[in-house]
Amino acid sequence: MSIKQPNIRAKIAIYAKISALVLAVIWLYWSCFEYWWHTWTNNRDFDYVWVLPLVGFYAFWMKRKSIASAPVKPSKWGIPLIIVAMMLHYLGKASYAELALQVSFFLFLPGIVLFLCGTDILRKTLIGIVLCFFLTPFLIPFYPFLQELAAKLSWQVLTFLGFPAYRIGHLIELPNLTAAVDSGCIGIRYSFALIPIGLVMSYVSSHSRPIKFGIVFFSIILAFSASAFRITSILVLASMGITTFVYGKAHFFYGYSVFVVAVLVMLLVMVLLDRRSPERSASFEHEGLQSSSVKEWKDALSKSRLLFLIVFIVVLPGLNNSRLQNQLEIPVRKDLLLFPFVLGEWRGSVLDRKEWHPTVSGETQNLFRVYRLGDEAEVKTFVSYLGKQSQGSELVFHANEIVPKMFQNKNNNTKAWKLSSNSGQTILKTGFRRGAERGNGLYYFSWYKMGKWNSSNAVIAKALTGIRNIISNRSDGALIIMIFRMNSKSEEETERKMSEFVNNFANKLTCYLPS
Repeated sequence: MSIKQPNIRAKIAIYAKISALVLAVIWLYWSCFEYWWHTWTNNRDFDYVWVLPLVGFYAFWMKRKSIASAPVKPSKWGIPLIIVAMMLHYLGKASYAELALQVSFFLFLPGIVLFLCGTDILRKTLIGIVLCFFLTPFLIPFYPFLQELAAKLSWQVLTFLGFPAYRIGHLIELPNLTAAVDSGCIGIRYSFALIPIGLVMSYVSSHSRPIKFGIVFFSIILAFSASAFRITSILVLASMGITTFVYGKAHFFYGYSVFVVAVLVMLLVMVLLDRRSPERSASFEHEGLQSSSVKEWKDALSKSRLLFLIVFIVVLPGLNNSRLQNQLEIPVRKDLLLFPFVLGEWRGSVLDRKEWHPTVSGETQNLFRVYRLGDEAEVKTFVSYLGKQSQGSELVFHANEIVPKMFQNKNNNTKAWKLSSNSGQTILKTGFRRGAERGNGLYYFSWYKMGKWNSSNAVIAKALTGIRNIISNRSDGALIIMIFRMNSKSEEETERKMSEFVNNFANKLTCYLPS
């Protein structure tokens, strides 16, 4: 009795320390969990995430003896991962960049496991971190690329089969209808769920390493193939006049059906592999494995290691949060409503509020104008200024709507302008989308202004926000958008008129926005 009692107390102390660490990590990355929860409950593309915890539980249950028997050997190699993760966390908080916080999370988890438990435990539990990665909306930035890729592959199959089809971006035109390959059509909610399932099947199997890699590779190929088959088969049926599966409940039911068939194919492959090598598949665990000792865990969770983690998980983030709450709110130099209505030969007026205008999360000061150059040209200008950014009220935010529908299917490029001022020439790079054919059409330009810094790229704008926040304790900035409608006879004339306006507007704007 006297021997068991200390062991029980030691185990309780270990469980208490681990629970406290888990709660501290949840607190540290609470904004990430909020963002993920919002995605899971509002984006149907991520319906599959509710199954992944069960898949993860199955994986750990099948390998529970192997994990329990792994030696606990803390490694100092976890420290660099933790430091890099916390640097990203610090910058992510300062710039209000969820991407930086999410990358920080997936560096911090392996770092803390490696620091406390060592390489053996990390190797055996890495599947859990990988499954967590599939819980996050990491694919959202790649939606446009995946949509266009899926549309291109489906169009190539259709033309190969002899069906008349024409593709524009992610739109496929058939003789009897035009179909858009939306985000849900690329297979996020169905086929991509096969990849984590394949990872778990590979993890729990006792096959050789090449076969394990083969299982994962097959699940990836199967995921993309199932998605391509789904889109192509729907369009083939539509070309034959059967449009039942193009829209509505039948469209979603068909997607789930393809996913179920793909899962059955995956299971069939695993059964065939197990029959081929029954001696490997007979048991997932080895007999005689001994659990890691209580002493090993006590050493891993020593006071010095816990103190190190407390500083990085609680103290430093707490100081950063306190600093952010005292962040400066920077007013504009002059009221934007006093911005001139005459810029050279361009004559302006207030833009009708019924017209399209960008939607930016947070309380912004706005300048919405339309300038005309006789009957030759028109430009709608939009300036949204935030004196102080905060999480969820940002110039760069996934909920913002800054591109009109007429430009959303166009490629986003960059365009450089030469700005002339009293201080000399500078180069202004803006985002650029062409909405019509050359010589007569619409043009979309946008950029972010953070004091003296300009950026056409949203990620760079986030980074600039973080740097200014850290250095100057301020995060103010502006989003500037211009939409030109040109009627010039030549491309050179169009370029000259737009350059003249951008030059005048950008130079005047520096007198109103803080530097």
